Amino acid sequence: RLDMDTSGVVAFAKHREVAAALNKQFRERRVKKFYLAICCGNPPDRFMVDEALQRDENHDIAMRVTRSGEMSDQSKPSKTLFVTVARNVSLGQGGAAEAAALQWRLGDTRPFGSKLALREGSNNPAPKEACLVCAIPLTGRTHQIRLHVAHAGFPIIGDPVYGLLCDAAMDRQALHAFKLQVVEAPPLVNRESFLAPLPQDMERCLQVLGIESRSVQDINAMVAEALLSQDDPFWGTTESTKTEERMAE
Repeated sequence: RLDMDTSGVVAFAKHREVAAALNKQFRERRVKKFYLAICCGNPPDRFMVDEALQRDENHDIAMRVTRSGEMSDQSKPSKTLFVTVARNVSLGQGGAAEAAALQWRLGDTRPFGSKLALREGSNNPAPKEACLVCAIPLTGRTHQIRLHVAHAGFPIIGDPVYGLLCDAAMDRQALHAFKLQVVEAPPLVNRESFLAPLPQDMERCLQVLGIESRSVQDINAMVAEALLSQDDPFWGTTESTKTEERMAE
């Protein structure tokens, strides 16, 4: 299941035994999902967001990060790992001339606040950098990737709720589920992972923003290498320890 306006891998089981095996792995949360997002800003090579989420009372559909000291039954522990795949740190300067002329506008909630550097002295709130990141959600909350990456200061381009909008670059949120990985290959299926190439609109967005495009096979290998170090102190554990500790306080 994908959010509206998110592209990517969707699994359809054509046989009853395959459906049962897939459903079991989804129920047990053993299926891993990998997303690609085109974002504003210049993030670290890898980063992690471990912040509880809850409904935003001031918006019809938005979620928000639970503020410190505000933990309640409405707060859902949430954790996402991010790996930066490619970037352009001089957006609109020289190499990406087309990007310099683009018109930008802010989304509804702006959870990035002052963390994102925007062009100064202009009615056109254009970002100074842009990037392609891989997001690996360790929990499955509503809008989790979109809100977590925006909260970190790197909002998704085209996201009308949490991001920056630029119709000429991307007319939907630039978020794509590029990989679905199961623990055990279902009956009659001889593979454990499924890849979906970037759609044409995201390929064009990368070109407009001057960001290098790579095949999903190359991206998959790059992300796998980054995750080999997942046991080091940077990644912490695979559970949402920070938010769970706050819930217990």
